[in-house]
Amino acid sequence: MARSTDSTSRTGVHAVGLIFSKKLGWIFREQHESDFGIDAQVEVKEGGRATGRLIALQIKSGPSHLRKRGENFVYRGEKRHLEYWLNHPLPVFLIFHDPEPDITLWQKIDVSFCEVTEKGWSIEVPKGNVLDERAAAVFKSKREPTEEETRREHLKFDLDVIEAVSKHDVKFEWRLDDDPEIGVTDLKASYRDKSGKEKIVCWESYGGGSYTVHDVMQERYWFLDWDYDEDVIRYDDCEDHILAVTVRPEVLGWLAVEKILREGPPEIEEREIPYEEPTFEESFREALELDWQAEMAERERDRDG
Repeated sequence: MARSTDSTSRTGVHAVGLIFSKKLGWIFREQHESDFGIDAQVEVKEGGRATGRLIALQIKSGPSHLRKRGENFVYRGEKRHLEYWLNHPLPVFLIFHDPEPDITLWQKIDVSFCEVTEKGWSIEVPKGNVLDERAAAVFKSKREPTEEETRREHLKFDLDVIEAVSKHDVKFEWRLDDDPEIGVTDLKASYRDKSGKEKIVCWESYGGGSYTVHDVMQERYWFLDWDYDEDVIRYDDCEDHILAVTVRPEVLGWLAVEKILREGPPEIEEREIPYEEPTFEESFREALELDWQAEMAERERDRDG
Protein backbone atom coordinates (compact mmCIF):
# COMPACT_ATOMS: atom_id res chain seq x y z
CA MET A 1 0.00 0.00 0.00
CA ALA A 2 1.09 3.60 -0.43
CA ARG A 3 3.58 4.90 2.07
CA SER A 4 2.42 7.57 4.54
CA THR A 5 3.41 11.07 3.45
CA ASP A 6 4.37 13.93 5.73
CA SER A 7 0.94 15.41 5.10
CA THR A 8 -0.75 12.18 6.18
CA SER A 9 1.41 12.06 9.33
CA ARG A 10 0.49 15.64 10.24
CA THR A 11 -3.20 14.85 9.66
CA GLY A 12 -2.92 11.91 12.05
CA VAL A 13 -1.23 13.89 14.81
CA HIS A 14 -3.79 16.68 14.47
CA ALA A 15 -6.74 14.24 14.54
CA VAL A 16 -5.40 12.41 17.60
CA GLY A 17 -4.74 15.71 19.37
CA LEU A 18 -8.35 16.78 18.82
CA ILE A 19 -9.68 13.51 20.24
CA PHE A 20 -7.66 13.82 23.44
CA SER A 21 -8.21 17.56 23.94
CA LYS A 22 -11.85 17.88 22.81
CA LYS A 23 -13.47 14.48 23.41
CA LEU A 24 -11.55 13.44 26.52
CA GLY A 25 -10.79 16.99 27.70
CA TRP A 26 -7.15 16.15 28.45
CA ILE A 27 -3.93 18.07 27.74
CA PHE A 28 -2.30 17.00 24.46
CA ARG A 29 1.29 18.01 23.77
CA GLU A 30 2.99 17.17 20.48
CA GLN A 31 6.71 16.52 20.69
CA HIS A 32 8.25 18.54 17.85
CA GLU A 33 11.84 17.62 18.70
CA SER A 34 11.62 13.95 17.75
CA ASP A 35 12.10 11.53 20.59
CA PHE A 36 12.96 7.97 19.56
CA GLY A 37 9.46 6.68 18.77
CA ILE A 38 7.44 9.13 20.90
CA ASP A 39 5.27 11.65 19.04
CA ALA A 40 3.25 13.20 21.85
CA GLN A 41 2.50 13.20 25.53
CA VAL A 42 -0.91 13.46 27.20
CA GLU A 43 -1.71 14.59 30.73
CA VAL A 44 -4.86 13.13 32.26
CA LYS A 45 -7.44 15.53 33.73
CA GLU A 46 -10.12 14.67 36.26
CA GLY A 47 -12.86 17.05 37.31
CA GLY A 48 -11.37 19.62 34.95
CA ARG A 49 -8.00 19.64 36.75
CA ALA A 50 -4.67 18.20 35.66
CA THR A 51 -3.62 15.12 37.66
CA GLY A 52 0.06 14.84 36.73
CA ARG A 53 -0.57 11.38 35.26
CA LEU A 54 1.17 11.21 31.90
CA ILE A 55 1.14 8.81 28.95
CA ALA A 56 3.33 8.69 25.84
CA LEU A 57 1.99 8.18 22.32
CA GLN A 58 3.44 6.83 19.09
CA ILE A 59 1.07 7.90 16.32
CA LYS A 60 0.78 6.01 13.02
CA SER A 61 -1.26 7.64 10.27
CA GLY A 62 -2.63 6.06 7.11
CA PRO A 63 -3.81 2.55 6.16
CA SER A 64 -0.38 0.97 5.62
CA HIS A 65 0.52 0.27 9.26
CA LEU A 66 -2.12 -2.36 10.05
CA ARG A 67 -3.00 -5.69 8.46
CA LYS A 68 -6.26 -7.59 8.93
CA ARG A 69 -6.16 -10.65 11.19
CA GLY A 70 -9.62 -12.15 11.41
CA GLU A 71 -11.92 -9.56 12.93
CA ASN A 72 -8.99 -7.54 14.29
CA PHE A 73 -5.74 -6.01 13.02
CA VAL A 74 -2.03 -6.64 13.56
CA TYR A 75 0.92 -4.25 13.67
CA ARG A 76 4.49 -5.40 13.01
CA GLY A 77 7.59 -3.45 14.07
CA GLU A 78 11.30 -3.47 14.80
CA LYS A 79 12.72 -4.91 18.03
CA ARG A 80 14.66 -1.74 18.84
CA HIS A 81 11.42 0.25 19.01
CA LEU A 82 9.72 -2.34 21.20
CA GLU A 83 12.66 -2.42 23.61
CA TYR A 84 12.62 1.37 23.85
CA TRP A 85 8.87 1.55 24.49
CA LEU A 86 8.93 -1.24 27.10
CA ASN A 87 11.70 0.58 29.00
CA HIS A 88 10.09 4.03 28.73
CA PRO A 89 9.27 5.60 32.14
CA LEU A 90 5.71 6.37 30.95
CA PRO A 91 3.01 3.98 29.72
CA VAL A 92 3.31 3.94 25.91
CA PHE A 93 0.32 3.57 23.57
CA LEU A 94 0.31 2.98 19.82
CA ILE A 95 -2.33 5.11 18.10
CA PHE A 96 -3.44 4.28 14.54
CA HIS A 97 -5.39 6.90 12.58
CA ASP A 98 -6.83 6.17 9.13
CA PRO A 99 -8.22 9.41 7.64
CA GLU A 100 -10.28 7.78 4.88
CA PRO A 101 -12.85 5.99 7.08
CA ASP A 102 -11.88 8.50 9.83
CA ILE A 103 -11.25 5.88 12.47
CA THR A 104 -8.63 5.89 15.22
CA LEU A 105 -7.58 2.76 17.13
CA TRP A 106 -5.24 2.27 20.09
CA GLN A 107 -3.20 -0.47 21.74
CA LYS A 108 -1.05 -0.39 24.85
CA ILE A 109 2.56 -1.50 24.56
CA ASP A 110 2.68 -4.43 26.96
CA VAL A 111 4.95 -7.46 26.62
CA SER A 112 2.00 -9.75 27.34
CA PHE A 113 0.29 -8.51 24.15
CA CYS A 114 3.37 -8.91 21.92
CA GLU A 115 4.56 -11.77 19.76
CA VAL A 116 8.35 -11.56 19.43
CA THR A 117 10.37 -13.43 16.79
CA GLU A 118 14.00 -13.35 15.67
CA LYS A 119 13.20 -10.83 12.94
CA GLY A 120 10.83 -8.52 14.80
CA TRP A 121 7.60 -8.39 16.77
CA SER A 122 3.88 -7.92 16.31
CA ILE A 123 0.89 -6.89 18.39
CA GLU A 124 -2.82 -7.40 17.78
CA VAL A 125 -5.09 -4.36 17.72
CA PRO A 126 -8.74 -5.22 18.46
CA LYS A 127 -11.25 -3.51 16.21
CA GLY A 128 -13.12 -2.41 19.33
CA ASN A 129 -10.16 -0.34 20.58
CA VAL A 130 -11.61 2.89 19.21
CA LEU A 131 -10.06 6.08 20.58
CA ASP A 132 -12.98 7.91 22.19
CA GLU A 133 -14.42 8.70 25.61
CA ARG A 134 -14.89 4.99 26.41
CA ALA A 135 -11.11 4.44 26.25
CA ALA A 136 -10.36 7.02 28.95
CA ALA A 137 -10.17 4.50 31.81
CA VAL A 138 -7.49 2.46 30.02
CA PHE A 139 -5.17 5.44 29.65
CA LYS A 140 -5.24 6.41 33.32
CA SER A 141 -2.16 5.36 35.26
CA LYS A 142 -2.89 3.18 38.30
CA ARG A 143 -0.42 5.00 40.57
CA GLU A 144 -0.56 8.69 41.37
CA PRO A 145 2.88 10.20 40.70
CA THR A 146 4.50 12.26 43.41
CA GLU A 147 4.90 15.99 42.84
CA GLU A 148 8.65 15.48 42.42
CA GLU A 149 8.11 12.76 39.80
CA THR A 150 5.72 15.01 37.90
CA ARG A 151 8.16 17.94 37.94
CA ARG A 152 11.04 15.71 36.81
CA GLU A 153 8.96 14.31 33.95
CA HIS A 154 7.93 17.80 32.85
CA LEU A 155 11.57 18.92 32.79
CA LYS A 156 12.59 15.91 30.74
CA PHE A 157 9.74 16.26 28.27
CA ASP A 158 10.07 20.06 28.03
CA LEU A 159 13.81 20.03 27.38
CA ASP A 160 13.24 21.37 23.85
CA VAL A 161 11.15 24.25 25.24
CA ILE A 162 13.74 25.10 27.89
CA GLU A 163 16.57 25.08 25.33
CA ALA A 164 14.57 27.22 22.88
CA VAL A 165 13.67 29.80 25.56
CA SER A 166 17.30 29.94 26.74
CA LYS A 167 18.51 30.71 23.17
CA HIS A 168 15.70 32.73 21.56
CA ASP A 169 13.11 35.42 22.27
CA VAL A 170 10.23 32.96 22.70
CA LYS A 171 6.67 34.23 23.15
CA PHE A 172 3.85 32.24 24.76
CA GLU A 173 0.48 32.93 23.12
CA TRP A 174 -2.39 31.69 25.30
CA ARG A 175 -5.97 31.64 24.05
CA LEU A 176 -8.70 32.07 26.67
CA ASP A 177 -12.39 31.48 26.08
CA ASP A 178 -14.78 34.15 27.35
CA ASP A 179 -16.58 31.47 29.35
CA PRO A 180 -14.67 31.22 32.68
CA GLU A 181 -15.77 27.58 32.96
CA ILE A 182 -13.67 26.86 29.85
CA GLY A 183 -10.71 29.17 30.45
CA VAL A 184 -7.44 28.41 28.68
CA THR A 185 -7.93 26.31 25.53
CA ASP A 186 -4.67 26.50 23.53
CA LEU A 187 -1.02 27.50 23.70
CA LYS A 188 1.36 28.40 20.88
CA ALA A 189 5.02 28.99 21.80
CA SER A 190 7.16 30.47 19.03
CA TYR A 191 9.97 32.83 18.08
CA ARG A 192 11.26 34.61 14.96
CA ASP A 193 14.53 33.48 13.37
CA LYS A 194 17.06 35.87 11.80
CA SER A 195 15.07 35.97 8.55
CA GLY A 196 11.86 36.83 10.40
CA LYS A 197 10.28 33.41 9.86
CA GLU A 198 8.16 32.09 12.70
CA LYS A 199 9.51 28.94 14.37
CA ILE A 200 7.06 26.90 16.43
CA VAL A 201 8.43 25.55 19.71
CA CYS A 202 5.26 23.76 20.81
CA TRP A 203 1.48 23.62 20.48
CA GLU A 204 -0.76 22.50 23.34
CA SER A 205 -4.51 21.92 23.49
CA TYR A 206 -6.18 22.10 26.90
CA GLY A 207 -9.80 21.37 26.07
CA GLY A 208 -10.97 23.86 28.68
CA GLY A 209 -11.15 23.32 32.43
CA SER A 210 -11.42 26.86 33.89
CA TYR A 211 -7.63 27.38 33.83
CA THR A 212 -6.28 30.93 33.95
CA VAL A 213 -2.92 31.89 32.44
CA HIS A 214 -1.47 32.14 35.95
CA ASP A 215 -2.77 28.63 36.80
CA VAL A 216 -1.08 26.99 33.84
CA MET A 217 2.18 28.90 34.13
CA GLN A 218 2.35 28.04 37.83
CA GLU A 219 1.46 24.35 37.49
CA ARG A 220 2.76 23.44 34.03
CA TYR A 221 5.57 25.90 33.26
CA TRP A 222 6.90 26.53 36.77
CA PHE A 223 10.46 26.42 35.37
CA LEU A 224 9.93 29.71 33.47
CA ASP A 225 9.73 33.32 34.62
CA TRP A 226 7.17 35.35 32.68
CA ASP A 227 5.39 38.63 32.25
CA TYR A 228 2.95 40.13 29.78
CA ASP A 229 4.70 41.23 26.58
CA GLU A 230 1.83 43.28 25.15
CA ASP A 231 -1.81 44.16 25.74
CA VAL A 232 -4.41 41.40 25.62
CA ILE A 233 -5.88 40.92 22.12
CA ARG A 234 -9.69 40.71 22.15
CA TYR A 235 -11.89 38.70 19.75
CA ASP A 236 -15.65 38.07 19.69
CA ASP A 237 -15.64 35.09 22.05
CA CYS A 238 -12.06 34.75 23.24
CA GLU A 239 -8.82 36.63 23.83
CA ASP A 240 -5.09 36.08 23.34
CA HIS A 241 -2.55 36.68 26.11
CA ILE A 242 1.03 37.17 24.87
CA LEU A 243 3.80 36.45 27.38
CA ALA A 244 7.56 37.02 27.33
CA VAL A 245 9.29 34.10 29.04
CA THR A 246 12.77 33.32 30.39
CA VAL A 247 14.27 30.25 32.01
CA ARG A 248 14.66 30.44 35.79
CA PRO A 249 18.38 30.63 36.78
CA GLU A 250 18.32 27.39 38.80
CA VAL A 251 16.86 25.56 35.81
CA LEU A 252 19.68 26.88 33.59
CA GLY A 253 22.06 25.07 35.95
CA TRP A 254 20.09 21.87 35.46
CA LEU A 255 20.18 22.46 31.68
CA ALA A 256 23.99 22.66 31.74
CA VAL A 257 24.17 19.36 33.63
CA GLU A 258 21.69 17.75 31.23
CA LYS A 259 23.87 18.81 28.27
CA ILE A 260 26.92 17.15 29.84
CA LEU A 261 24.95 13.97 30.50
CA ARG A 262 23.68 13.95 26.91
CA GLU A 263 26.87 14.93 25.08
CA GLY A 264 29.52 13.74 27.52
CA PRO A 265 31.96 15.77 29.61
CA PRO A 266 34.24 18.32 27.90
CA GLU A 267 37.87 17.44 27.18
CA ILE A 268 40.23 18.42 29.99
CA GLU A 269 43.89 19.28 29.35
CA GLU A 270 46.30 16.88 30.96
CA ARG A 271 47.92 18.42 34.03
CA GLU A 272 51.63 18.26 34.80
CA ILE A 273 52.45 16.50 38.05
CA PRO A 274 53.81 19.22 40.35
CA TYR A 275 57.03 17.62 41.57
CA GLU A 276 59.07 19.96 43.77
CA GLU A 277 62.40 20.93 42.20
CA PRO A 278 65.37 20.05 44.50
CA THR A 279 67.66 22.84 45.73
CA PHE A 280 71.35 23.03 44.63
CA GLU A 281 72.46 21.73 48.01
CA GLU A 282 70.02 18.78 47.81
CA SER A 283 71.23 17.90 44.32
CA PHE A 284 74.90 18.14 45.37
CA ARG A 285 74.36 15.89 48.41
CA GLU A 286 72.46 13.34 46.22
CA ALA A 287 75.36 13.28 43.70
CA LEU A 288 77.93 12.73 46.49
CA GLU A 289 75.80 9.90 47.89
CA LEU A 290 75.61 8.21 44.48
CA ASP A 291 79.38 8.55 43.97
CA TRP A 292 80.08 7.10 47.42
CA GLN A 293 77.75 4.15 46.74
CA ALA A 294 79.47 3.48 43.41
CA GLU A 295 82.93 3.60 45.04
CA MET A 296 81.91 1.21 47.81
CA ALA A 297 80.44 -1.21 45.28
CA GLU A 298 83.71 -1.18 43.30
CA ARG A 299 85.78 -1.86 46.44
CA GLU A 300 83.47 -4.77 47.28
CA ARG A 301 84.06 -6.27 43.84
CA ASP A 302 87.87 -5.87 44.17
CA ARG A 303 87.83 -7.62 47.53
CA ASP A 304 85.80 -10.53 46.19
CA GLY A 305 88.13 -10.86 43.20
